[in-house]
Amino acid sequence: MVGRASLHITHGKNLGERGAVVDEMCRSASPERSAYWARKNPSIVLADEHLNENWVHTVDGEWVQPASVAEAQRHVQEYGRSRADRVAGGIREDVWNERKQKATGGTVTTSYLVAHLPRTLCKEVPNVYPVLDDKGNPVLDDDGKPVRRSRWVARDPDEARRYFEDVEEFLVEHQIPGGRDALLARSIQHSESTPHAQWAFDTFADHPTKDGFLRADASRAWFSHRDVRDEDGKAMSGPAKLRRLHENLKAHMRERGWDVELTVDAEREGVGQDKAAYERTQDALRKAEAQAEKSEALRAVAKRDGDAAFEDRRAARKERTQAEEEAVSIRRKARDEGRKEGYAAGLAAGAKEARENLAEDLRAAQDARAAAEAQRAALARLAEDLEDELETARSLVGLAGAVRLKSGKTVAERVKEHEATALRAQRLLDDTSPLDLPSSSSRREFEAGG
Repeated sequence: MVGRASLHITHGKNLGERGAVVDEMCRSASPERSAYWARKNPSIVLADEHLNENWVHTVDGEWVQPASVAEAQRHVQEYGRSRADRVAGGIREDVWNERKQKATGGTVTTSYLVAHLPRTLCKEVPNVYPVLDDKGNPVLDDDGKPVRRSRWVARDPDEARRYFEDVEEFLVEHQIPGGRDALLARSIQHSESTPHAQWAFDTFADHPTKDGFLRADASRAWFSHRDVRDEDGKAMSGPAKLRRLHENLKAHMRERGWDVELTVDAEREGVGQDKAAYERTQDALRKAEAQAEKSEALRAVAKRDGDAAFEDRRAARKERTQAEEEAVSIRRKARDEGRKEGYAAGLAAGAKEARENLAEDLRAAQDARAAAEAQRAALARLAEDLEDELETARSLVGLAGAVRLKSGKTVAERVKEHEATALRAQRLLDDTSPLDLPSSSSRREFEAGG
């Protein structure tokens, strides 16, 4: 496991606010100030306040440990003012910007930095602090129990001091424009949830063309400035500078023998949160970690019972497969029975339709037979009439065989014509035979459904 090297950075413009920052930073120099800040910050363990180390720069250029918060504030204000008075062009104040609807344009005078001791250099004391929400109410886990967070203490205070001194060395040599001269105050704190160091630097550096004067260099160090460009010749942005800062810090600390890695998200770790917000973020992270531990425990229980659960699932799958196979068989049987039922129903419907069609054909045949019989009767009557006329004619043949009729034909010729007509009528009658229809018994059997 390796630790993480990162910085939390904020900036200020008002020189007067430095006193308030030092009041909290160096609080352990005055017990009453420790008690005051402990009421505001529940992470402070008053019994460990004596472990904190406070240092400030004096106007004489000395680096001293103050005997009280008031002394620390006085030294910081005096030393800081002596440097601010040397800034060429003076310190600009913010001016109201109508377009942005806020005051802008003032000189950034101070940078405040915080570095935490990596967890690899700490010992954990679990379940020390209750986790509170923004309203000060206890945060509960999914089971309704209060979430508590650990406290981390330095495994070796001397080792912690060396770590923070190496961080400070990097800052004054590679990042802070004014170097060590810009350092106003430093505090190493062991009395909160994690050991950490705080620094207050001014943003002033030696003026390049005016001896004895300083210039404000916050933009060159932290923000976008035309004089600071990347490899492509473009002005570097603030986030790009912050990434470079953490990359260089990691390399520096590794060179000093510390096994550290970069914070996963340097931009979000380094800026944009005040101390309270940072603590809330850490509380949320701890709650997530606690829930993860609980989930891991549940996973272990599930793993322990996994074999039995697997057998249950396999048996359930087997039963489901059998049920599906039975369902397929039942559906197939139902389809077969359905086909049989449908076939029988189809036969019945077909038979019904056939009976209806045959009955209709029978009625048509009966009508045709009746018509044929009527025609036969008419022909029979005609034949009879012709036969009578023929007999009459024969009886007269002998008497009037040679007599000519009005048509010009003789009686004998007329008789022959009648004989020929009678012969044709007989032939026609012979060709008109009764229709071949089903017998009465067959019709009764069919109409009964047989």
